Amino acid sequence: MNDDQILASIKSLKGIKPDKNWAVLTRKRIFTQKEVGHRLTFVEFIKGFTVQYRYVLSAFVLCGLTAGTIIGAQGALPGDVLYPVKRVTEKGVAMISNADQAPEANLRLAEKRLEELNQVTKKNLVQNLPTAVEEYKRAKTEAKKEVSAMVKKNPEQATRIVRKITPQIQEMDNKEKTVLGVLGSGGDALAPDAEDSRSDEVIVGLLIADADKVILTYDKKIDLETVKEYYNDKEYAKALEYYLNSSLNK
Repeated sequence: MNDDQILASIKSLKGIKPDKNWAVLTRKRIFTQKEVGHRLTFVEFIKGFTVQYRYVLSAFVLCGLTAGTIIGAQGALPGDVLYPVKRVTEKGVAMISNADQAPEANLRLAEKRLEELNQVTKKNLVQNLPTAVEEYKRAKTEAKKEVSAMVKKNPEQATRIVRKITPQIQEMDNKEKTVLGVLGSGGDALAPDAEDSRSDEVIVGLLIADADKVILTYDKKIDLETVKEYYNDKEYAKALEYYLNSSLNK
């Protein structure tokens, strides 16, 4: 079974609906004992705990992966034999997240790929470097695509989510600069491509529109004008970077 087949199997789990007993049990756990009027038994507690993880456990069974293999893969780096197992299981968990949590989940994956690239660089694992660069670039592109897709589908919801994740994007960009400093000229492989540019255009466009709706301080007005200049010049990556590091993101 290849990566695409595994991910397709995991994605199909989104269609699984919770049974009635699980829904009742969850409600009991949310409300206090006084409100529900029922004390959870040990069996009910274990049942509820198990059901919460059934999607992930079912995915592992569907994919034919053993617990030992999955656990052993967690410390793998790009280029290692078990790395594909780690990547696919992490992506599978992200795919069954709620729609409004998908951008954050994919950004966390991109952050993990960046940390792996950092480890490969520090350990001077030259043979692993091309794969690590490619894995991070792909994860970052997918994360931004997830955000831009949400912007097009539901701008109002996207505005709230983009506001929430901009610090996360900023932190990742700052870490990326550190890694690029170590890589030197090898960091050219991480330069934004056309797909990254399209996603940045959508994200920055949303941030600009959101900033235009409120009364800004003088400093923020000046920063917004600079962002707009980059945006109008189609330098979307620079526009996003400037926004993240300006007074607009405070």
